[in-house]
Amino acid sequence: RANVAFQQEWLAPVGLDMHGYYSPTLIDGLTKPHNPGIEYDLFVKWNQPRLDANEAAFNNAGMEIMRPVNDWGACGWFSCKPVGPAYAEGWDDWGPFYTQTYMAFLGVDSSTLEMCDSDAGCDGRFGSKRAQYIGFYSSADFWVQNRQQILRDQLEIFRRGVTDAARGNCCDDPLVASRGFTEADHNWMVDVPYPTAYVIPFVGGSSSAAQRSDAEANRMAQWLLDNGVEVQRATAEFSWGGQTYPANSYVVWMNQALRGIALTTLSAGQDVSELISQLYAPPGAWSHGLLWGADVVEIPSGAVFAPGTTPISAVNDLQGGVRPGPADWYAATLQGAEEVRAVLGLIRGGLDGEIAEAPFTSASGAPMPAGSVIFDASSAAALQAAGDAAGLFFEPGIGPKPPTTQLDEAPKIAILTDVREPAENDTSWSLRQIFGNEVGFVKVTVGRDSLNRAPTDPLAGFDVIYNTGQPYPASKFGTARERLRAFFQGGGGYIATSLSSANFSFLNGAQPALLQGTLTQSSDSADGGIALWNNAQPNGPITGGFASTDNLYLPSNVTWFSNVPTGSVVDGRYLPSTSAMFLAGLWQDRNAAAAGAPMVVHGSTLVDSRYVGLATNPFSRGDAEREWPLIGQAALWSNLTDG
Repeated sequence: RANVAFQQEWLAPVGLDMHGYYSPTLIDGLTKPHNPGIEYDLFVKWNQPRLDANEAAFNNAGMEIMRPVNDWGACGWFSCKPVGPAYAEGWDDWGPFYTQTYMAFLGVDSSTLEMCDSDAGCDGRFGSKRAQYIGFYSSADFWVQNRQQILRDQLEIFRRGVTDAARGNCCDDPLVASRGFTEADHNWMVDVPYPTAYVIPFVGGSSSAAQRSDAEANRMAQWLLDNGVEVQRATAEFSWGGQTYPANSYVVWMNQALRGIALTTLSAGQDVSELISQLYAPPGAWSHGLLWGADVVEIPSGAVFAPGTTPISAVNDLQGGVRPGPADWYAATLQGAEEVRAVLGLIRGGLDGEIAEAPFTSASGAPMPAGSVIFDASSAAALQAAGDAAGLFFEPGIGPKPPTTQLDEAPKIAILTDVREPAENDTSWSLRQIFGNEVGFVKVTVGRDSLNRAPTDPLAGFDVIYNTGQPYPASKFGTARERLRAFFQGGGGYIATSLSSANFSFLNGAQPALLQGTLTQSSDSADGGIALWNNAQPNGPITGGFASTDNLYLPSNVTWFSNVPTGSVVDGRYLPSTSAMFLAGLWQDRNAAAAGAPMVVHGSTLVDSRYVGLATNPFSRGDAEREWPLIGQAALWSNLTDG
């Protein structure tokens, strides 16, 4: 955030991201694929001659540099022959989450500089500092000498955006063309015009189903504003594609200076599986528009689309609370992470709740899935305040409730680990974003405070286990086994994701058995992306708050359940073909077994505790916020300790 704020303040046309180590000093020169939001013709025009200046300066000092796009082959780091721009892979600017790539949306030349530590002229720390010095000053000298033309080309990026201009060929510059850069290999700018706009619906108090969560819509709009993207607000209701969108919905017109950032943020991305064999690092797709909590609609280029809009500098006020009308009780279906946090806050504040065990219809006529949260009408004032703050409406109910399970305390989450001093990582950080400080670490067998050795049971204060790769303890760890058994017999829940296949085999390995049959994950090698899945239980307790077809983040490999336990319920399945299910990213040599396979399941163990399995890692990079309500729902449903 600090880096983004700094870059947005200065709009620097050039820059270096300096760290180490690679010998000889590596300065990119980025290989294909190139992020489609970058005006690559302007970038490569300046990047190549600046690298020439770097190389000359290093050579004059008796040192060398590595330029991946010029010096590598298809094996990337290993420089398989032949080498050069047509073949080089493995050091790309595809992902927008790197400092250098983000800089390229705003300017015309930037590099990561990996300083040396051991090659000729680079003897340890002094040599590394020397590489920093030469890299910086040779770059700065080049930029200052060419500052007027560089600033002119930076302005050209913004002019193209504001005027909705087409982008030129990537490789017409004579120097660039002479070095083997071609349109076929290096023009990754989307081969169709930019979309006309993106719509982020905002429902407000209306009954429109155009947006699953207004709080998530605000989160997305605020992120765009923080990153310099112009966002406008619809001044009246409008329609597109058979759907009516309320006034105050957000419209991101793409004829703006930072259209490249808007595109790479909101678009689905591209399936590049037939075009490239490797990336520097997964994921191969990252869309906030599909992977964060808000529903986002793309308006294609050339569409007849002209709602009245006005620019904004702040997001809308949220609306929520209790729906009007008589009520004996109130119910809500949770569709966003902010809504989960709001309900947890109500329970921590002293309200007793319930979880619906069957679908029902509210007194206002709203269909409510199993898993909906229910509160007594005497809590209306607290529900009104919390709902208004979170953009969540509580629907009235009259007469008998559906079958329910008690929810008297916010579930406390135990992260299983065997690290002596667990450090915060993307998993624990993400869980804290959902559950607050009701998250802790429990070591299974290592240390005096572990399940196997602690004088009192470390699981005693927890309600749900989230595993991070621990196997079920072996027979020699008898105390740990006894305490886990007692936890599940007492109604403790279990959530497993593909952070590790051990998360699923944990239940399979329990002794005595917890499952009849097994929960087994299969995996196919990939570089990550976005998949589509069908909601098999739209009225069920886990996926009832999700659409009939929704998006799933695959940080790296494609994963699914090849076997599910007897009596389990499949909540979600991938679409029925690998081409249909994989929307964007890099997945070659596709295993047909993934198509139509289960990817969300829930069930009960042989001791009547509950478990939920999700065949991906929703916490990788802290990015798949769209799946966080599913984890929140899984914890609320699987926690039976309040009975």
